Order: sequence, then structure tokens, then C-alpha cells
Amino acid sequence: MGREAGQPTGFQWVAERSLNCKQPAFLNLAHDAAGAAFGFARTSATSTDIRGTSDIYAGALYASWTPGAAVVDLRVAAGPSQISTTRQIVLTSSALQGTTNGIGVGTSLEAGYRIPLATNAVLKPFAGISWQGFRRDGYSENQLPFGLIYAAQTYDKLTTTAGVALSAQLRTLDGNVIMPELKLGWGHDLRDTTLISQAALLDQTFTVGAAQPGRDAGLIGAKISGWRTENFRLFAAYNGEFRSNAESHQVSGGARVSW
Repeated sequence: MGREAGQPTGFQWVAERSLNCKQPAFLNLAHDAAGAAFGFARTSATSTDIRGTSDIYAGALYASWTPGAAVVDLRVAAGPSQISTTRQIVLTSSALQGTTNGIGVGTSLEAGYRIPLATNAVLKPFAGISWQGFRRDGYSENQLPFGLIYAAQTYDKLTTTAGVALSAQLRTLDGNVIMPELKLGWGHDLRDTTLISQAALLDQTFTVGAAQPGRDAGLIGAKISGWRTENFRLFAAYNGEFRSNAESHQVSGGARVSW
């Protein structure tokens, strides 16, 4: 998904999408659980002559409540980001570059209902809402006066989701458990201010707008987890988002430790 220079490359649910994740549960009563997660993610966005990359470090708190067959998940995440941008223009012999820092905060609430289909197979319709906020520090590109200057700015995004998830638990002959999961959904942006940035060139301010990706998105997720004991799991996952004018793909993997 392409964005213009100066746009944040996104504060996302790093706790779910980290390359390495330690996730100790501090409450586990019956089927209810709560805990914390820590993670790192690198994301990038490209469009014609522009590239942006961000390194995101985040911590998250989560809680799940399971009254009967229903399940309610609440997550809150926050963390700093380091952002770099590269932009090609015809007036300079080399690319314009800039770096800055920022901090993001996000929260999500999701509710679903588990329907048993067969032994160890579950279908779960779900609906949810999430909010993400991001504060980016001001910065300037190199090679002034050709480089742009960006003032500090705050962005936020509010999104609703609905869909269905299918999962199953398969036990191998040596006692390991493999759990494949597939999730299909639809997302709709109720609010998105991340597409507009304020910039200045030669002391003249103006607005930089990114291409409109579309407010609706088709969502697909695939995940496989494996464990021999409940307190240590490995996982690998893919998440895709498909909009009318943009799409994104993400692959992640990690480990979960609980006690």
C-alpha cells in the first residue's frame, strides 16, 4: 500500500505480528485469560519514487472473557517507532532522505461465538472495532532547500471488522498438537486521518495527500500453531488486506511462553 513521503507507515498490532514474542499469562481462570506481550515489527510502504520504512517496538496487554460459547477479547498496545523515508525527484542527483521518531497507541475489542462443527473443529463468527493513534515527531529531508520539512503531527484511525474464523486441533502420533486457523472478514474505516500530512518547502506550507486506498477492505488470515505443552507454542501467520486501490501482505512468526 503506497503512501506519500512523510506518512507514517503504520502502528499496527505488533503483539500479534512480531517476529519474536514472549507472552506470559498472569491470569488463567477456567477459560478466561489475561497477560502481556512484547514484540518488534518492521513495516514498509512503497509507491512511485517513494519508500518508507518503520521499526516498531511495542508492548501490549490483553484479556479474554469466555462466558459459555461466547468469547470477548480486549487488547491495548503502545510503543515507539523509528521511521525513515526516501524520495526521488528530478532536481537532485541523489534521493532525498529523512528520519524521525514517533509513538503509537492502539486498542481493539472483538466478540465472537464458537460453534462446534466436528471433533476439535470450531467455527467462530466475530465482529470488532479497533482504534489506532500515532504521534510523529517533526523532521526535514536532506538536501535543503529541495527537501521537504514536516511539522510534528498526530494521526488516528477507527476501523470496524466482521467475519468468520475456522480452526481445528490435530494431534500427531508423537503427542504434538497442530492447530491450523483460517479467518475471512471485512473491514470498514469509520475514520482515517493518516492519508494527509502538512509539509513546507521554501517556508511555504502545503498539504501532502496519499492515494485513497478505499474505506472497505477484504481481510484474510491464515495461521498455524504447534505445541507439545500448553506453556510453549510456536506459530507462523499470514495476514492480507485487499482494498479497491491498495493491498498489503504480511508474514510473521514467533513463540508464545506462558506460566
